Amino acid sequence: YFRSLVDQFEVQLQQFRQQIEELENHLTTQSSGSHITPQDLTLAMQKLYQTFVAQAAQLQSVHENVKILKHQYLSYRRAFLEDSTDIFESKRASNRKWESAPRVTTGPAPFSSVPNAAAVAMAATLTQQQQPTPGLTAFKF
Repeated sequence: YFRSLVDQFEVQLQQFRQQIEELENHLTTQSSGSHITPQDLTLAMQKLYQTFVAQAAQLQSVHENVKILKHQYLSYRRAFLEDSTDIFESKRASNRKWESAPRVTTGPAPFSSVPNAAAVAMAATLTQQQQPTPGLTAFKF
């Protein structure tokens, strides 16, 4: 038990070390005043994709473990409690009911027709900033 716990801690420490290095690199890049390049964006998107794939793989393994545990629990109920009812069936039936329900594709707009006061103020500020100040002209050199 302790050996596996130590192994888990080592893995977590390595992950933390990598995250600290990435953060230090990011802070160094920010302080140097360099701008984000398309390659940086591409690399960031690739890392995000890899993270999502890794999370999906972990979720899949957890899902498989839950399915196994459900099966084991139902087998236990049948063997020791002599109860062959599937306690998970009611949830499956309710999920099927929602899945088979027709989807409404038309309806009212998801947002009210009254605009948000903060959004109106921000839009007004942006339009004021984009308009040239009267009396000032741009000179070309």
